[in-house]
Amino acid sequence: MISEVVKRWVQTWAARLVRKVTIQGRSDVGYYSTDTYGVAPTDGEPSMTAQRYQLYGVTSEPPQGTEVILLAVNGGSSNRVAVAELPQNVPTIEADEVLIWAKAGQRVLLNKDGDVTVVPAAGSSLDIAFSAAE
Repeated sequence: MISEVVKRWVQTWAARLVRKVTIQGRSDVGYYSTDTYGVAPTDGEPSMTAQRYQLYGVTSEPPQGTEVILLAVNGGSSNRVAVAELPQNVPTIEADEVLIWAKAGQRVLLNKDGDVTVVPAAGSSLDIAFSAAE
């Protein structure tokens, strides 16, 4: 049986490396201010700054209040990066589909049948169908 002291130590150590926080705004290009962060899961301290890693060719600015997962690269408290986000109000799509969307309502859907649907924020849509060259 693992003692409570050991459980607490492991929990505190892991919290130094991986943390779920909330974006509170942009502090600089590619860097975001986050909510409180402490050494132990129950500790709090002033907001901290973290770099947000993104995929090549895709750039986005998450709204304030978005929850993110931070990792401490090499365990360093000054080298934190956001590696995953939990967006709110995500549109529903079907299996095997890809959707690029924004809060204002724009959508680009790559549907499971191979069609592309573009929906501007104004609400009108444009369907684009591609056929394979013979």
